Amino acid sequence: MNAGSYRQGLGLVVLLGFVVVASVLSSPGEVLRAIEGLLADPLRFALALVVLYSLRPLVAWPLSLVSVLVGYAYGFALGFPVALVGTVGSCLFPFVLARYFRSDIGLLGWVSAAGERFFEATGDVRGVLAARLAPAPADAISYGAGLSGVSASGFVLGTVLGEIPWTVAFVLVGASMTDFSVREATLDSAAFVIGATLLAVLALAGPAYRYLRARQGSDPIADGPRSETPHSEE
Repeated sequence: MNAGSYRQGLGLVVLLGFVVVASVLSSPGEVLRAIEGLLADPLRFALALVVLYSLRPLVAWPLSLVSVLVGYAYGFALGFPVALVGTVGSCLFPFVLARYFRSDIGLLGWVSAAGERFFEATGDVRGVLAARLAPAPADAISYGAGLSGVSASGFVLGTVLGEIPWTVAFVLVGASMTDFSVREATLDSAAFVIGATLLAVLALAGPAYRYLRARQGSDPIADGPRSETPHSEE
């Protein structure tokens, strides 16, 4: 293992260790209930939301919990745009961090190369959109897009479009609550999850078809055996 790969591995272990420890030591339920207690002071509540969205990636809490809290506090009409803006802003931190540490060597180099091939086939916006529609961890998608060299504009637009269905669903869950509860901040709808996943598959269908056609066209077997020109003997 070369020095660059060793440093990358050590850095990833330290980062993951920090996130795990922070997640274990912090309780989203207690923090969210404390912020919910600030509803009587709209300004302090709004400031607490900004801090929560900013620091959330450090403890890897699900964005869905914050969207539910926003829906409970503001209702759907105001809560949806607030939650969508907060979601995009919260996803930018891991995206920018990954772009900063992007590398061509070691594990990060392998992830970057694989991501580049994916986004080259799909395009930045479509690729991020499909990833956001799929029920995958939000921060993993953000880190992957950053390591893959996705443009900032493509990342933001893809995140906005892909997070709309999820944000709508979880804000509605919060808006329907009479009392805020983290335990009830879930989406009990298999049909919705399956539908979002199918949309992600449909978004990738065109690029996948073109990729397979290109691979088939470049396959020597598909073109038949290659004839060899005999060498003339002098």
